[in-house]
Formats: sequence, C-alpha cells, structure tokens
Amino acid sequence: MNDLSKPHIDSESAESAPRKLRCTVIELTKCNGPGGAAGKDWYRYIIHNPGAPITGYRRGKKKELLEYLDQCTNQLEERINPRKSSRKR
Repeated sequence: MNDLSKPHIDSESAESAPRKLRCTVIELTKCNGPGGAAGKDWYRYIIHNPGAPITGYRRGKKKELLEYLDQCTNQLEERINPRKSSRKR
C-alpha cells in the first residue's frame, strides 16, 4: 500500500518535462453496500489523489470496477496535470 502523504511523481526525463503527479488506487475491498444498500457485489475503493484521498463505493463485477477506476484516475490526472496548449493566441 502506498503512503498517502507522499504522492508518486513520474520522473521520466525530469529535466526536460515537468513533474507529473499521479493518482493511483491504493485499496479495493469487497464490502456490504453503503448505508445498508441491497446487493452483495459492492466494492469500497480509495484513490490516492495528491490533494486528498478519495473514498468511494461502487457496485458491479471486479473487472468493470477496475475499468471504471482506470478512467477515474486518468481523468483526475488530466485535471491536476493540465497540458499547456501549443496554439498561440
């Protein structure tokens, strides 16, 4: 498990490219539904986000959940590491 106080920094070519903060799933646990929700296919997840960890619940198959979490972490990274536009204004 990763230390929540130290985000992973992508160090590829640190001199030529700005450092990128990474979001990663640090915990995925099968659990009961939140608030007594029906169903036995619930998962609790924690995403390491450089600002603060994100905890959530989602129902479904593990494979579907992993795809969802991959999308979430990619979208979070795009928000915290915006690309500079190459267009001149």
